[in-house]
Amino acid sequence: MDDREPWHLDKRVPIALIVMITLQTGAAIWFAAQLDARVRWLETSVITTTTTTDNNRRDIVAVREQTARQDEKLNSIVQLLARIDSRLERMESSQ
Repeated sequence: MDDREPWHLDKRVPIALIVMITLQTGAAIWFAAQLDARVRWLETSVITTTTTTDNNRRDIVAVREQTARQDEKLNSIVQLLARIDSRLERMESSQ
């Protein structure tokens, strides 16, 4: 007698078990596909956020430099106004 029989499904295995295993396998595949899609979206989002952050940093540096220049100009204007004020006071006192 040959002990090597081809594989076959025993009639004692309930159909419900086969259906449940098939459904679980399908659910696992669906879950993996959804997870892959979400990871891809997150990777894209991280790249976009990183690019935006780099651009914002450059903009902040530019604004800081511009503010520093404006502060210097304002100080020059204040000094000029102080000199004009002192000259006006001297002119008024001499008259």
